[in-house]
Amino acid sequence: MRAWLAVVLLVLLGGAGYWWLQGTGEAPPPADAPTTAADRQHEPADPERADLREVATPPPRQPPAEVPAVAPGDDAGPDAAPEPQDEPAPVVLTVVDIATGEPLPVFRWSFATQAGTARDEATANPARLALPRGAVGDLLVEAQGRQPHRRERLAVPGPGAPALPLRVELLPVPDQTGIT
Repeated sequence: MRAWLAVVLLVLLGGAGYWWLQGTGEAPPPADAPTTAADRQHEPADPERADLREVATPPPRQPPAEVPAVAPGDDAGPDAAPEPQDEPAPVVLTVVDIATGEPLPVFRWSFATQAGTARDEATANPARLALPRGAVGDLLVEAQGRQPHRRERLAVPGPGAPALPLRVELLPVPDQTGIT
């Protein structure tokens, strides 16, 4: 019985000592203490409505400004570099069935970045994905009867870099799966 009492007393003293050591050493300011200008700007003007506080809200987000398209014959200015027309696609995607190793004839892909999402259905395998150079995003590959594959934080090669070859192996969807 004495051992149990000693254990409880030690736990209480240990907790009090821990609480005392965690204190900041500063007493809280009294309720009638003067406040700073920063504190006063958040107080409501009407003392009867002291439970309501004004909260500054950020302005709504504006969509990014669209870049006007320039026709090939237009002069875009002295600093504008011509876009190379014969530059290969930055990503070459090969999608195969993991069970057979054969390329899939048709698949869908989407590439999501903060700027937006590019998606298409590919009928050629390997497919050349014309993604924005230097972009980073999530690539999703899907095919009929196959489980989807997601590759997060895919970095597309920058300008002048060689194309990035990607091989994605899709698993078949199991038949009659579920709880029996």
